Amino acid sequence: MIIEALAIALMGLLLVGLGIPMYLEKVPPNRFYGFRTPLTLTNDEVWYAANKLGGKSVTVAGVVMVVLALVGGLLGFLMPPTGLLSLAATGVLLVAVLHAFWGASNYVADREAQAAVESEPDAVESEPDVSRERDAARRAQRATEKER
Repeated sequence: MIIEALAIALMGLLLVGLGIPMYLEKVPPNRFYGFRTPLTLTNDEVWYAANKLGGKSVTVAGVVMVVLALVGGLLGFLMPPTGLLSLAATGVLLVAVLHAFWGASNYVADREAQAAVESEPDAVESEPDVSRERDAARRAQRATEKER
């Protein structure tokens, strides 16, 4: 149990060490380290936003793993080894990765929606005109119905 806790603590410290530069936006676009997808590798703004979120998730996961290892190591003196510590550490890491992917995909979707709105300002501005025309047509129809 103690060796397992030590390994998890070292893994957590490694994640903290890898996550902080990503969060601080110190990692330029590259093919070896960071949140690498085709979109992040082609757009610096998306690279830094995705890595900031991913770095935060990885850093938090690393801190949680270190705390888990310390608590698990202390409890290891009291309980027989069961592998639950490794399972919990794996769960923490999985949640961090899923959170990073979810956040990055939301950022990209918001960015694409904003770009679509900016590229078609006439469509957005014409909608109130369409609704005014529709309201005027409805009023005219009601007026003709009242006359009958």
